Amino acid sequence: MARPQQVSDDAIVAIIEELRRPHRAPSGVQVREQLWARFGIRASTQRVYRLLKAPPRPPPRMDSVDAARQIAELTAERDAALRRAEVAEYRERATQDRTANQIDTLRQRLKRLGADPYV
Repeated sequence: MARPQQVSDDAIVAIIEELRRPHRAPSGVQVREQLWARFGIRASTQRVYRLLKAPPRPPPRMDSVDAARQIAELTAERDAALRRAEVAEYRERATQDRTANQIDTLRQRLKRLGADPYV
């Protein structure tokens, strides 16, 4: 009988990190289902829960030059998104104004023709 495939703790931790949500770890069932889907084994419940209880890995260290570059890139992305939002807001207001003017023009035209637009 063939011995079941062994999955390393690192592989299980990688799955846990992949499934992790902000401030919430995945359930043991979710992890074991992913192990079954990917590797064809579930691993022991004890092992999965031991790895789930372990503190998450700290983020990799970043040197100050890379951090400054990343901050500059993210700030530029944020500024571009704000500009796009302002343009979208301007377009929305212009469309609403144009539509309101068209409706008012049509109502005035109906009034001149003797039809009451509100009936």
